[in-house]
Amino acid sequence: MFAAGGVVYFIRGVGLSSHEVALGLTISGLLALGFGLPIGHLADRLGARTLCIVTLLVRAGGTLLFLWAGSFEAFLAAAILVAGADIGGGAAGGALIAGVGGTDRVKLRAYLHSVTNAGVAVGAGAAGILLAFDSQAAYRLMIVGIAVAPVGAALVLLWVAQLPPVPKPVGSGRWESLRDRRYLTVTALHSLLSLHFEVLTFAVPLWLLHTGVAPTWLISVLLIINTAMVVLLQVPASRGVVSIPSAAAVGRRSGGILLLACAVIGTAGYLSAWIAITCFVVGTALLTVGELFQSASSFGLSFDLAPDHAQGQYQGMFALGRGGAKAIAPALLAYPCVQWGLAGWVAVGAGLALTGLLLPMATRIAATTPPAGTAKDAAAKYSG
Repeated sequence: MFAAGGVVYFIRGVGLSSHEVALGLTISGLLALGFGLPIGHLADRLGARTLCIVTLLVRAGGTLLFLWAGSFEAFLAAAILVAGADIGGGAAGGALIAGVGGTDRVKLRAYLHSVTNAGVAVGAGAAGILLAFDSQAAYRLMIVGIAVAPVGAALVLLWVAQLPPVPKPVGSGRWESLRDRRYLTVTALHSLLSLHFEVLTFAVPLWLLHTGVAPTWLISVLLIINTAMVVLLQVPASRGVVSIPSAAAVGRRSGGILLLACAVIGTAGYLSAWIAITCFVVGTALLTVGELFQSASSFGLSFDLAPDHAQGQYQGMFALGRGGAKAIAPALLAYPCVQWGLAGWVAVGAGLALTGLLLPMATRIAATTPPAGTAKDAAAKYSG
């Protein structure tokens, strides 16, 4: 609901300019990246379920503050609160999934990814209905709905077991993830590979509008195709991820598929309307298959390469890498995909394919040279 209607509310409901909204969301998004590690660390020490509930309630409260955001400063303060709770909640949620999921945590993460995409579709539809009324009452009702959703999620979590924190081994530091070069390397590679999200939501619409070879309504159709495929196929795509090597292999496969997808989409800009539409649809389907495999790979590696006593902190680090990639995506994708045309699309795809090829080597090194105190566990995970 927020993604579909938030900007409209801030401009028409609050009276902010588009420049103020863009600046505020950018600042809050960048500042929120700093919340993941400390909240993840607290989740490891105080209990992941507790921190998940707290961040959900903070997110609900921050959303309600948008109702009184009559100035840019008030809007920015609420946006930072909401974005920080979102990022921190993701880190705590990762630790919770690792704890309650056990050996099935990748499967659980895949189910959650499918459900999340179904929720996005329902929320966007609900926001669309309210936006159609184009009234202050409808806009404010939408914000209330966005605030109620995380409260409902927090209530559901009361039925989840409260697992005790895993004791820290002797000699482990407070901020291990910041010094763990093996995990940082894998995080960086997966962050780059995750740029496919922005390829679909940013580069594809930009390319379609720039070339004019297909109608603009196709953008919505492509997003619907992507959402439907993720809802239906994320769990099957994750079934083969049962160890660190299999997770790395799926990531490598993702890179190759993303290269093919970029080539098909780049070619669409030089074709007649109906053939171009077909290429955009096929390219989006391939992008989504790449997304399914990349997500499955990230689920496995982000969990299995992290020590069990610091899952929250490490999930926060993994999310930080993804957030950084999202922030730089427009600068990385806009020029080559528009100015270079097909050559630029192939270059972007080749970069993703190369990143995928590096994953098995990086994970092999990561699994066999773990942080102090986790060598036995990591070796067992890798051989498994």
